[in-house]
Amino acid sequence: MSVAVIYKDVAYEALIDGKFMEAARKAMPDLPFLHHEFDASEAEKVKS
Repeated sequence: MSVAVIYKDVAYEALIDGKFMEAARKAMPDLPFLHHEFDASEAEKVKS
């Protein structure tokens, strides 16, 4: 008998959890990053 844990959806809270990130890095060492945060660019102003 065996048990496997499969993450099908990862919430933002998991991505900022140190223990989760440590386990993820150990499982996927070649992956450069799991997520990337950035600010959205401002909307372009339309000339009237």
